[in-house]
Amino acid sequence: MNKSLLTGTVLGAFVAAGGAAIASHKLLDHGEYADVVSVTKLTQEIKTPREECRDEVVTQQPSITNESGVVGSVGGAIAGDVIGNETGAPLQPDIEQHSAYQTTENVCSTVYDVREHTVGYNVEYRIGDRAGHLRLDHDPGPRIPLHNGQLILRSTRSFAA
Repeated sequence: MNKSLLTGTVLGAFVAAGGAAIASHKLLDHGEYADVVSVTKLTQEIKTPREECRDEVVTQQPSITNESGVVGSVGGAIAGDVIGNETGAPLQPDIEQHSAYQTTENVCSTVYDVREHTVGYNVEYRIGDRAGHLRLDHDPGPRIPLHNGQLILRSTRSFAA
């Protein structure tokens, strides 16, 4: 056998074996990914209460009272009835208009500011024919790297869903 032919064959075998080893190493350790099928953001609604106040115009009706509050109210009602009957109904609206007054009151109520807070992501992925899902604290993007067939996750807060 020719010496250069033998040397070429041996070198070719080493190059082929080395190339196969490098290719399989890249596939297993660096070039293999799980395809992300879907990502669903999980949110929580946070309500923060606060007081909101506004001025409102309120119409007040004064009562006619004495110190005890009873005689004046009853007496005023009787007197009003007598005057109204003697003078006629057209004067009654005028009497009511002069007795009512308006004030401004500060009216407050509790309102809620609402915001959504992201609490995680449900992720569905596929490795070849095998499907899986997990929950992460971040969106992993379109694919997740693998190492020896296992997902490489950059967060420590991930957990199986």
